[in-house]
Amino acid sequence: MSRNSHTLLLFNQNEELNRQCAVLFYKLSRGDRPDARRISNKLTLEVSRIWDEEWYRHRFAAKPGWIRLEFETARERHMPIRFLQRMFTAGLTGAVLETFHDQTCETSRCYFLQGALIDRDGFAAVLPDAAAICQQAFASDQMVYIDHPDSPIPLQFLNDAGEDTRRTDTEQVPRPRLIMNRDTLISPAS
Repeated sequence: MSRNSHTLLLFNQNEELNRQCAVLFYKLSRGDRPDARRISNKLTLEVSRIWDEEWYRHRFAAKPGWIRLEFETARERHMPIRFLQRMFTAGLTGAVLETFHDQTCETSRCYFLQGALIDRDGFAAVLPDAAAICQQAFASDQMVYIDHPDSPIPLQFLNDAGEDTRRTDTEQVPRPRLIMNRDTLISPAS
């Protein structure tokens, strides 16, 4: 069975938010759903469903200012856009997602800042400490970067365009589609 292996680094400038998120992921990893739900409600961040239904083989680590999540998904699941939207709504500062695509043996990396997909240089300019952590955390030389948007792409657009591909043919107006190839992230296709 092909799968995607993801490493997601979440950067919080708000240390209290970082601590609460770390406790939330700890509770989820231990199967303590009542406490996880209580923390999720406090943060207005529902992650139990995605943790239980879409992600598997979870691991996490937390340090002051950032959290590392590792998980696997079915190959048809790409970026966890809705999860990132919820995290940014809760106060997340930045995130970096590295995905190993088992079927093609390629690795991609995406940078997010304040709710938008941005390029690597823009991320490093705003969060230089986070960029240094990423450099240490991701030591792969065989990288396929998906980090070249001409301008920031809001997560809502990415969610509408590409993540949820379960659209039915009965929708009157088709949603914009996102073309992702091995070298770049291209604007919406018609």
